[in-house]
Amino acid sequence: MNFFEYNFKSVSTNSKKTHPGFCGRRVSSKAVQTIFHNLNQGKSMKKLLLLLVGGVFFLSCGDKEGKISPSPDVERAGSINDVELVDGVLKFSSKTHLNSVIREIANQKDMVNWYTGSGFTSLLKRQNAITTAQYDKIAETGEFGELSDLAIFRGSGENKILEKIVDDPRLAAILNAKGYIIVSDTAYHIGAETASAIKIGQDYDILKEFLANYNMAGVKYSKVINEQLGNARVQDYQNTDGNRRIIGEFKRHLAPFYSSLVVKVSYKKKNLIGWSGTAADHLSFTTSGTYEKNEAGFISRSPFSGSRSGNNVEEISMFVVEVYGPAGLSWLSDCRANMYCQVTPSKLYNVDFYPE
Repeated sequence: MNFFEYNFKSVSTNSKKTHPGFCGRRVSSKAVQTIFHNLNQGKSMKKLLLLLVGGVFFLSCGDKEGKISPSPDVERAGSINDVELVDGVLKFSSKTHLNSVIREIANQKDMVNWYTGSGFTSLLKRQNAITTAQYDKIAETGEFGELSDLAIFRGSGENKILEKIVDDPRLAAILNAKGYIIVSDTAYHIGAETASAIKIGQDYDILKEFLANYNMAGVKYSKVINEQLGNARVQDYQNTDGNRRIIGEFKRHLAPFYSSLVVKVSYKKKNLIGWSGTAADHLSFTTSGTYEKNEAGFISRSPFSGSRSGNNVEEISMFVVEVYGPAGLSWLSDCRANMYCQVTPSKLYNVDFYPE
């Protein structure tokens, strides 16, 4: 006597009654009798139907739960509350987690103090503490001093411009004051032109050594990009006296775990060595265009538009798009901007900027 025959014999012949069935489901006695009557008509058919009936009952058991356990490999988005702090460095469980947090803090008015725990100082906070006098000293002497890991001259000759090494404030908000971050099991350091990376897993002795020397044995290097793309560079407008400058840029930032496209307008003054930022009474711009994203060979194109403004500021910017990983981002040639700068009540500039 097999399992199905045993259950059949225990069923009452009253068709209105139900059988306890399988997996906690009730099955009518008449239905069970009909099944086994048909099974007894042929041995080969009986074996086949036994398999089918068994499959139905076991599938029914699975339906009752209605749940699928997530794969351990699936990345959980996480939030600000899930960010860890290890030796003064923020740790994100994955690029997906990093993505989620950056989107949260980008919508906050105060990106500097988004992390409320103790023991962390962001690169953005350190950048914001730089004074105009400190920038002026660098631009006049060429000596960076203690700011050598924060600022850099980009360009050459008459077009040397003093800028922050990490020019995207969202990225600066998650790096620690020295430019370190941990994503998954890898620690990174972001420099002017190079990113250093080393796998640490749970071995925080390796992390301590990396924090002391980001060129330690075993690190891997990749290029850091902070550039104006040639196919969408915005020309700058210079005053007739030659000592002030309004610069509009379509910029691309690229790090191993993060890339972004940003439209930026800044006001600069001429120094002995290059140009440095100085405040304008008012800056504003409107911009539009198309960008291209290449993710694992799938290319998509998307339009963008927007505007920004600010009073008594050196620069304003608009984030167009970002990706978290190896996807490629680029501007397309229809990008353009109209920028308005009021330096003083008597000096107003309204200039259109187009790609080369």
